[in-house]
Amino acid sequence: MGLKNMSLILGFLGFVFLQGLLVCTAYNVHNYSFIVKNTFFERLCSNKTMLTVNGGFPGPTIHVRKGDRAYVNVHNEASYGVTIHW
Repeated sequence: MGLKNMSLILGFLGFVFLQGLLVCTAYNVHNYSFIVKNTFFERLCSNKTMLTVNGGFPGPTIHVRKGDRAYVNVHNEASYGVTIHW
């Protein structure tokens, strides 16, 4: 192999490596804010207090794709500690 061929190969490999880095860093960032609190409901002539997320049950859906980043801020306004399972 001559020096010219070696430099072409190294240049090509460097190009492929840099393109791979650009693809790896091309992700979307999603920010979510959840407020967990006790909410009063009246259904079928029955009153009930239920733990809700952003006023609804079940809570909101998180939409992400593979490689995306999701930042979720959870504000617990309930009268006790809660656990959220993903």
